[in-house]
Amino acid sequence: PIFQAREVTPGVKVRRGESSIGVNAYIVAPLRSERVKDAECVLQILESAEVDLPLQIALELYRASFFEKS
Repeated sequence: PIFQAREVTPGVKVRRGESSIGVNAYIVAPLRSERVKDAECVLQILESAEVDLPLQIALELYRASFFEKS
């Protein structure tokens, strides 16, 4: 799969992004270089991962997908 769930602890950076999530939660981290294109795609990813996330974290993931390191 392109995406997999992983645990994030306070202060740990989103794997492919520049921003940090300051809460304990499971997020979905990209495993390949494809960028998340839109919010609908994010929702599909979250659903397929069977992970229940607060909206804030979903938005962090979405935002971070556009700030990949070169």
